[in-house]
Amino acid sequence: MSTITNELFYQPPPIATSGKDDNHTYHIFFITGNPGLIKYYHGFLAELSKLLSGSTDPSSPSSKAHISKKNRHHVFGASLPGFETFPCQSQPNPGRRETSDSQKHDKPPYSLKRVIELVESRLMAYAQEQKSTSISAASSSAPESVTTSSSKPSTQSSPSNLPEASKSPLKVILVGHSVGSYILLEILRRHKAAQPAGIDIVGGILLFPTVTHIAKSPSGVKIGSVLQLQYFALFADLFVRLLSWLIPHSILYIFVKLATGFPKDAARTTLEFLCSPAGVREALHMSRDEMNEITEDRWDADVWGASVPGAERDPARLVFYFGQNDHWVADHTRDDLIAARAANSARGDRQWPKMMIDEDGIPHSFPIRHSSLVAEKVKAFIEAIIRDEQKAALPPDEENIEAPWMVSRSWLYL
Repeated sequence: MSTITNELFYQPPPIATSGKDDNHTYHIFFITGNPGLIKYYHGFLAELSKLLSGSTDPSSPSSKAHISKKNRHHVFGASLPGFETFPCQSQPNPGRRETSDSQKHDKPPYSLKRVIELVESRLMAYAQEQKSTSISAASSSAPESVTTSSSKPSTQSSPSNLPEASKSPLKVILVGHSVGSYILLEILRRHKAAQPAGIDIVGGILLFPTVTHIAKSPSGVKIGSVLQLQYFALFADLFVRLLSWLIPHSILYIFVKLATGFPKDAARTTLEFLCSPAGVREALHMSRDEMNEITEDRWDADVWGASVPGAERDPARLVFYFGQNDHWVADHTRDDLIAARAANSARGDRQWPKMMIDEDGIPHSFPIRHSSLVAEKVKAFIEAIIRDEQKAALPPDEENIEAPWMVSRSWLYL
C-alpha cells in the first residue's frame, strides 16, 4: 500500500513478467461521500484490495477463456477537494491556514460542480500516471537494441513494439459512496461526451447512492432549511476552529469519541476533519449544493447503460446498492428510481443498472463498522463487471456464455 495524507493506493502483488499479456489489469477508483476524508475508508479499501488480490475470478466449467486469465486490481482513493487534512498540532494557530495542492488555483469552499471537475481531473491525472508507469516498466523490460551485419540497429522498446497492455486504454471501475455516487454519474456523463483517449470506464458501483432528491430524505428534511442560511457554514467553521484552539486535542479526541461512539481510527479521522483548514466549511457548503442540485434524474440513456449506435465503447456497467431505511435516501425516491432505471429482463433492458436494496442492516455510514462486509459485496460486483466486460470482447461463437449476474444473481433485478 502506498499512502499520502490524503490518498490511499493499494497495488496488487508483483508478478513474473512474460512475453505475453496474460493479465487483465483494472483500476478501482474510489470517490468518497461527504465529509470527503479518504481515511474514513482505509479499512474498507484495504480489505477490498486484500480480497481482490486473492481473487482469480473464480471459474466454472462453462466459463471458458474469458475468465481463465488472472485479473489484477489497483485500488486508489483520495479525499475530496477541500477536505485535505494535516496532523493536528498541540498548539494550533487559528489564523494559520495551510495551502494544499487543490488550493493553488482556487480556494475552498468548493461548489459541488467544482468538486466534480476536480475529481475528474484527479482521475485523468491518475490514468496518465499509471499509463506512464506501465510504459516505463514495459520499456525497461524490453530487449535492448541489437545490430546485425544485414540490418540497422533496431529498438525493441519503441512504441510499436511495446506490449498491447501499455498501449490500450486504462480500464477503470469507479466506486462511489453517498454523494460520491452522484459525482460518479456526473463524471461518467462528462466522459461519454468527451470520449478522452487513454481511459475506458468499464463499470461503476454506487454504494448507498444519493443521486436524486436528497432534500426529500429524512436527514434532508431536518437540516435542509438550516443549510440554506447564508452564513451558517462560515459561523459553524469559526466555532469549530475556536474549540480546536481552546481545547487541547487530546481532550477534544476523547470528547469526539464519546459523542460519536466511533472506533479509535474513525474518531481520530473526525478530529483531523475538525482541525482541517477548510473541512467543516467545505462539508456544509457542499451539503447546501447537494440539497439544491441533487433533484431530478438528469442523465441520458447512454449513461444509464443503453447502447448508442456508433458509440466507440460499450456503456459502463452500473451496480446500485441501496440501504434499507437510509436516512439520506427517501424510500419513495429510491423506489421510483429503481422502477424507472433498473435492469429488467422482462423489458429487455439487461444492460441497464443492476439495483438492489441491502438486507443485512448495513447503515449509510458503512466505513465506520461494516467495512469488511461491504468489501465482500463490492468484490463480487467488481468480478461480475469484469466478467461481463471480458465476455463482451469474446468472439461471436463464445458470446452465449452468460455473465454470472445475469443467471445466478437474478436477485439483481428488482
